[in-house]
Amino acid sequence: MEGVEHTANGGTEQVLSDEQAKIYDRQIRLWGVESQGRLLRTRVLVYGMTGLCTEICKNIVLSGVGHVHIMDDQKVNHLDLGCNFLVRESDVGENRAKACFPNLQELNPLMKVTFEEGSLSEKPSEFYDAFDFVILNNVPLDLQINVNNICRQKNILFISTTSFGLFVLSFQDYLDNFNYKIKTPQIVEKTESFVSLEKSLQHDLSKQRHLSKVWLSVMLLLIYQSVNKCLPSINDGEKLIEFKNSGAVQKVIPHVTLKQLDLIDSEFATFLCKFANTEINSVCAIAGGEIGQEIISIITRDRKPLNNYFIYDAFQTFSGIIETFH
Repeated sequence: MEGVEHTANGGTEQVLSDEQAKIYDRQIRLWGVESQGRLLRTRVLVYGMTGLCTEICKNIVLSGVGHVHIMDDQKVNHLDLGCNFLVRESDVGENRAKACFPNLQELNPLMKVTFEEGSLSEKPSEFYDAFDFVILNNVPLDLQINVNNICRQKNILFISTTSFGLFVLSFQDYLDNFNYKIKTPQIVEKTESFVSLEKSLQHDLSKQRHLSKVWLSVMLLLIYQSVNKCLPSINDGEKLIEFKNSGAVQKVIPHVTLKQLDLIDSEFATFLCKFANTEINSVCAIAGGEIGQEIISIITRDRKPLNNYFIYDAFQTFSGIIETFH
């Protein structure tokens, strides 16, 4: 279809076709042609097609992000059927990215969805040059840190999410100087600075008056996974407590205090182990909606960003809190 130049200032932004202008009409009225053009130009890499991830993907695909490339090295299992609405029972045993691809593309035929089977750990740094935004989901902490450092070197926006049962944690790094606008009601330009995941873990937690128990719990599970190459199983509560007291956490988070670690007692460790290898559909939907909206707002630059940890605790029915560790 012949493109019509629906632009904000002399045609400098992405040209929308008549069909795109019609489909995205409500969004254009909400945030303008310039912001919709940013969405259409953005190339997003999504790695790890978890239940939380599919909710995030749904939101960014429907918004009109130009290209979403999904990637996974895991196969669909029966647990995925309870939290991943993009897969079917017939997909069990199939690569998750491949299985999710057709249903994700069907949500918005106007934008481009591609998929790839394989592990990010095997990719060279040049692989990331094709993307503007990288989103990781339920991957080991060391891989999160490595990919985040590569993204920083290449000025690529970065989010990593982790979903353990009733808890969701996401980390955002939008680089050193992220510019955005807010309406107050006048349009005011703002700038915020972010730090890498690795640097955030060096934050002096001893000066933190109230440390999120969920943040600490998710980090404990991720560090356990990095050391043991697996998450604790349902009956590993005592083993998790022994690990917590072994000094392994302090090697990654050097300024965490013993008093803070004592927030996780034997009863809570048992609770954590029950959910360490599961996702809950409703939790994924709520947190995925918030994180998906965050990604859209970061691309359109029309909202104060989450700097730098977003925490969702369904156990306490919190809508979400933010921790900032610089």
